Amino acid sequence: MSFTKNQLLPGESIVLIAHQHALVLLKPILVNVVAAMVLVGISVVLNNYPFLLFYLVPLAYLCWEISVRKNREYVITNRRVVKQEGVVAVSSFDAPLDKINNVFHEQSALGRILGFGDVGLDRSSSAVRTVFY
Repeated sequence: MSFTKNQLLPGESIVLIAHQHALVLLKPILVNVVAAMVLVGISVVLNNYPFLLFYLVPLAYLCWEISVRKNREYVITNRRVVKQEGVVAVSSFDAPLDKINNVFHEQSALGRILGFGDVGLDRSSSAVRTVFY
């Protein structure tokens, strides 16, 4: 589900395509590491190695989160900003550049060190702020 050229308006060109920082995968990776250590420990103690098949659950969780990250795109064109996401069902949000009043970002101290944060925009047609995580 990548943003394709057939989704562009006439005369529109892509300026930037971005994805979430890879750090969003930290939680699923840690869950997998802990699950592997616990399941291997239990299997060794009980001498029951088919018990390791339970590792498929956290592994499926990691694969799902990788797929979600890969299929969440932030696209900036010369006319609009688009957020497109979805693995099974796809949804998108776009805002024309001439309707954006303000762009803001928020970054924690750790975010500054590792290079991640939240970007958002205020649109003239809505009183609600739109934040791209």
